[in-house]
Amino acid sequence: RRFFGFGAKSDEHDESSYSDELAQIELGVEQALPGPGGDWVGSLGLRGELHRLGSGSVDDEPDTRVAYPRAFRAARDSDLGWVEAGLRWDTRDSQALPYRGSMVSGWTSFAALQSGGDVGLVYGFEGQHLFPLPGLLHSGGDPDEEHPPTDSLALGARLAGSAGNLPFFSLPTLGGAFGQRGYIAGRFRDGASWLAVAEYRLWVLPRGFPIARTVRIERVGLAPFYEIGSVAGDVPRLFESRVIHSFGIGARLTLERTAPFRVDVGFSEEGVEVHARFGLSF
Repeated sequence: RRFFGFGAKSDEHDESSYSDELAQIELGVEQALPGPGGDWVGSLGLRGELHRLGSGSVDDEPDTRVAYPRAFRAARDSDLGWVEAGLRWDTRDSQALPYRGSMVSGWTSFAALQSGGDVGLVYGFEGQHLFPLPGLLHSGGDPDEEHPPTDSLALGARLAGSAGNLPFFSLPTLGGAFGQRGYIAGRFRDGASWLAVAEYRLWVLPRGFPIARTVRIERVGLAPFYEIGSVAGDVPRLFESRVIHSFGIGARLTLERTAPFRVDVGFSEEGVEVHARFGLSF
């Protein structure tokens, strides 16, 4: 893994590397309220993590334990027990690949058990809104279809903060496949972060093609995007922190609506990054 220090002004030349041997177990439940199909969804979960940090293995880069000895020592042998809870209002027409609707959520992860007796908290708020748009390269299909091809404009924003004592790898970050895709994963890190993103999702091949006798690509699309955000020591200082930008374009394909796959190419002042994932970035 990579660590660049803290704050939005950290330089790309501050990069260091470390290894992280991780064992993790999670147990959680989600419940629609007041019943199935309800617009409110509550969640509750437990997560246990055992981390053992070691030397990095990236050539021509400093080792994190040498470049950032204080942060490394505090996180070196970290065992954490988390209690997690969340509540969201969700009118989107799909959680996996939505075309219309809104979502607003709040969540918290409380590190009630930590090595050395410390406690810490990470919390966040997130919102989305999706506007269905006329098809740019297709007619939109039959509205009676279970999953007609639909172009959309997706807008999203999130805010994360932290309190108490936490190892550096548990703090809010920007960079990577889920925010600021023009930067390496975990590029910016500190006690708080914010992100806003706009993404135009359009289908180029609305009917897809077979790739095997029993497997078919349902459809293929593109998704140009723009992202803006920052990190800071705490939430109030976010308003004084340097603003970070990235933009790019992604390829989207689905086997079915619940199984979207993406490859995003992001651009920033530090170069180009490529991210491949199942599921959307927001």
